[in-house]
Amino acid sequence: MSKPPVHGVACSVVGADKLPAEIGGADSVCRIIRAAAEPAAAERGQAATIIVEVVAPSAAVAEVTMADGRRLAPARIDVSDRSLNGRAIEMLAKAAADQIRAGSIKK
Repeated sequence: MSKPPVHGVACSVVGADKLPAEIGGADSVCRIIRAAAEPAAAERGQAATIIVEVVAPSAAVAEVTMADGRRLAPARIDVSDRSLNGRAIEMLAKAAADQIRAGSIKK
């Protein structure tokens, strides 16, 4: 009998000190990322690691690496008129999940 595939999503945040307080920190970001990405990883039948880099209080990038080593195209969110907020993080999470579903390779 074989083991079932692992489809979890590991998440970490670089530059969490740049996050606005209203977001709730790195744990909150990863909770949102995992909620969006875990179903996509399950559809693909493999786990993923997502590293979110907060490049500025108004911008973040999510780098996705699949369990087989493929690095997918990064997902990025930039907010022009304010700092990142929960909705922006949800949009970043959706974009990362879409990359997992599509399997788009980083160029």
